[in-house]
Amino acid sequence: MIGKAILEDLPSELWLDIFTYLNTRDQYNGFYNLNTKINQFLLSYHYHISLKHNDENSEYLCEHVLPDLTHSKYISSLRLENINQMNIFQNLTLLHFPRLYSLTLSRLHITNTILDLLRYYAPHLQYLNISLFVSNKWNILLESILSLPVLQICYLNLGIAQCPIKSSNILESPIKHLTLVGSHHSCCMKKLTSLLNHLPFLNSLCIKCNKLECNQIISNQIHNKSLSCSSFSLTINNLPELFINFTLFLFTTMPHLEKLKIKCCNPLLNLVYINVYLWIKLLDLLINLKEIVLIFTLDKTINEKSWNKRYEDLLKFTKLRHINLRIISSKK
Repeated sequence: MIGKAILEDLPSELWLDIFTYLNTRDQYNGFYNLNTKINQFLLSYHYHISLKHNDENSEYLCEHVLPDLTHSKYISSLRLENINQMNIFQNLTLLHFPRLYSLTLSRLHITNTILDLLRYYAPHLQYLNISLFVSNKWNILLESILSLPVLQICYLNLGIAQCPIKSSNILESPIKHLTLVGSHHSCCMKKLTSLLNHLPFLNSLCIKCNKLECNQIISNQIHNKSLSCSSFSLTINNLPELFINFTLFLFTTMPHLEKLKIKCCNPLLNLVYINVYLWIKLLDLLINLKEIVLIFTLDKTINEKSWNKRYEDLLKFTKLRHINLRIISSKK
């Protein structure tokens, strides 16, 4: 005799699989209030909340899900995109997740209310992404970020990162991994010094800016102290013409580097950056370097045989130094 299966008999894993194929609105319209067990599944399913203006799922979350949420202390991730006009601000306690681990702010007008939210999340917040454009109160926002007591990973808009820090109350931020992003901002280490001097535990620094000239970074360097970074990644428009400038920049700024990644967006016009004799001088200074990744597009004027010869020479030398070298190249 074959027994009848009912909804309550389905294992929890199967319900979770079903929900992954449905958006929030369909989940609740299709299953909510069928029985108490399914209601509990639905209300405990959302551990990652994403809210966006003019988005049906976001509106439904705000109206039907967040008010009845039974596990707010287990919400670990929140993304807020262009929400300044949403009704959520009429009852901000709906966004009070006391153990939030990850927060992303995108295309927002920063208000005192959002700054208050950031302070509310401060005790547990370890990941913060504000790499896309936000407007207003940049200085206050940057100081609030540096005040977060357990923040480890931060993606930050390059414009915000270069704001002067006026407060004398900020001592040291625990940030270990910092990524600066901005295709429309100029950048120099002089402007970044105000931020970097507050990051004594920084382990990796990544700067991504396709329109950035390297000379904007390495010129006019003013540092109170070198960085403790062991990893540095740089995506830029053009490399400096003189390799010695690049060498001095790395050695004076990050003398303890173990990993180096450079991506140049414009085609290379010569073979300077795979010249083994120039790299010998750099590696004699950066004695801890263990891994190098170079991503280049070659200009059509570069001779392929000459490139391959330089590449083989550099590869042999780095192997002798026990350094892992990867050069990813393509022809324009």
